[in-house]
Amino acid sequence: MSAPDTLDSTAPGAFRGYEGEGLVALNGVTSEIASVIAEAGYQPIDPALLQPADLLLDLYGEDIRTRAFLISDPVSGEMCLRPDFTAPVCLAHLENGGGEARYGYLGRVFRRQTPGSGRHAEYLQTGVELIGAADPAAADAEVFALIRDALKWAGAGGTVIRTGDLGVAFALLDAVKMPVRWRAALKRHFWRPARFHQMLAEYSGEAGALSEERAALLDRVAG
Repeated sequence: MSAPDTLDSTAPGAFRGYEGEGLVALNGVTSEIASVIAEAGYQPIDPALLQPADLLLDLYGEDIRTRAFLISDPVSGEMCLRPDFTAPVCLAHLENGGGEARYGYLGRVFRRQTPGSGRHAEYLQTGVELIGAADPAAADAEVFALIRDALKWAGAGGTVIRTGDLGVAFALLDAVKMPVRWRAALKRHFWRPARFHQMLAEYSGEAGALSEERAALLDRVAG
């Protein structure tokens, strides 16, 4: 989750920060989100702004060099401004001994952007990390519910939540009653959104009542 930054019209893409009523409104939103996260049992954490570049390069790969702000320090070596919270939080978690833990964070992150993209190089990021849970599916559900509640209390209840976790989509397909062949076909065509939605409409009958011949043909295609 992130809060939009204010742009300086004289320097497109530059972060100007907040002041006056804008700062008051931002503090109100972030306080609401932080409160919901803390009440859910997530420990506040704020990793150092400067992170060892070699560790992040090992985790993210060399591609991070094109996105991170790297700094050469004569004592600590190559460092970088944190590009996000996940890796620094996980590193701090390992230093604390590992195990199951819940963390909540809110702060600035920095990523270089391609010229003309219009995206911010500096912005606020808030979120949670649930590490070491015995039931990954239950952990995902807990995190999604928490994000929903935090956005609701912050006045952003209409926000659309998206995930790139295929496990969530496939678990939904597994939970819906349908012929095994249809489920297999939907999973196979998940990578083709247009075809996937077309098949959903056909299988659900939204495209019109299925004749016996049409249903038999769909079964054959799914097979």
